[in-house]
Amino acid sequence: MTKSVDHDAYIAAAPEQFYAMLGELRAQLMPGLQLGETIIAGYAAFSKQCGLYVNPGAIAAHADEIASLKPKATRTA
Repeated sequence: MTKSVDHDAYIAAAPEQFYAMLGELRAQLMPGLQLGETIIAGYAAFSKQCGLYVNPGAIAAHADEIASLKPKATRTA
């Protein structure tokens, strides 16, 4: 993931089709969620995709809670 201090510039430099999605992610994550020195989640845009990245340690720490929610994987185009 590319490090960027100016998140508005990062979003502006992303492919246009991802502006809205990145804007929504930024509004929710501001632009990443950090607890202490640990980054819990963040986002990145590439030429053909946009991704949300969650720290595997955060998933492991909450595995039982996540499993109890019975989440389903989805894919949007």
